[in-house]
Amino acid sequence: MKTTVQTMMQAAAFAVPGILGLGAGAAQADFYDGEVVTVVVPFGPGGGTDAWARILSEYLGRELGNDVVVQVVNKPGGGSMTGANEYALRTKHDGKTLFVTSGSTVTPWVLGSDLVKYDFNKLKIVAFQATGGVVYTTQGKGNSLDLLRSTTDEMIFADISATGSGAITAIGFEVLDATVKMLFGYGGAGETMNSALSGETNMALTSTVNFGSRFQPYVDRGDADILMTMGTLNDAGELVRDPVLPDVPTVKDAYVHLNGSEPSGLEWDAFKAVHAAGYAMGKIMWIHEDAPEEARNELQAAFERLLQNEEFQATVLEKLGPYEIFTGEPATRAFNDNLKVTDEMRNWMRNLLTEKYEVSQF
Repeated sequence: MKTTVQTMMQAAAFAVPGILGLGAGAAQADFYDGEVVTVVVPFGPGGGTDAWARILSEYLGRELGNDVVVQVVNKPGGGSMTGANEYALRTKHDGKTLFVTSGSTVTPWVLGSDLVKYDFNKLKIVAFQATGGVVYTTQGKGNSLDLLRSTTDEMIFADISATGSGAITAIGFEVLDATVKMLFGYGGAGETMNSALSGETNMALTSTVNFGSRFQPYVDRGDADILMTMGTLNDAGELVRDPVLPDVPTVKDAYVHLNGSEPSGLEWDAFKAVHAAGYAMGKIMWIHEDAPEEARNELQAAFERLLQNEEFQATVLEKLGPYEIFTGEPATRAFNDNLKVTDEMRNWMRNLLTEKYEVSQF
């Protein structure tokens, strides 16, 4: 498959905004006037989440009113859990401090890590944007999903950690009843790619950004093939194809191909939760659920204007990719449909990772 990411990124779509609080029409236009709004990023400067937060904060500051200052404050540590715990335990619920997360923050919460002191059920989504992931193989037999259940070829997937991004693929392969073996301990996407290309393994995952800039030439030469993407969400909260690679099947498509039916049940719900944490809702801006109603309404009104701003849309497309930004009702629905975690789901995931991948600490 020779689809180029750069070409596909020209087709961007932005969500029609909904309601964050009781409705933008009820918002007072002066709650934030003259105020300093802090956006906490639980990572150091310069990374992808930091860049996302700074772009949104810059434009949000322009929309919030007179003399409003929106500042980004980095609080790294503990794989983002230090800043997240501090936000949950110490930050005033006055609507003047927002919080930004990535999969590194949300996945430990989904898995029920003992280090997590924050609860996303007690926060409200202001806006979120997906990130993209691509599963590829160097097995050289075309992009056939049947490789996932091969009984003649040993399929070995290179990944980083069974409690990080690797949890998503591990749970996804379990849902698909794949015969794929997972080998953990790699230091990043570069190492997993080198492992797959060298023949040490023959499958791995990378982001769509890295895929376009680093991996596409191997596909073009026939040294590798795309199997599937992790997929993204539409405004109804349903898993759909990645806008960067719209011709490539998702995990859901792979399930239908292999089973002849739609996925459902506990295992699928667990996958949707961990997938939303790492990919479908990869970058999220939050506010305390019990923050003043005026603050929530005014933020909603600001985002509604922002998502109609052509300059903002162009900046997002260029710097953040073609994934929709969701706010209001679509964002809340996506959380409720995909990121709500029950004890039964959490126990199933933890048991799988403990028994099959010998995870001893979450």
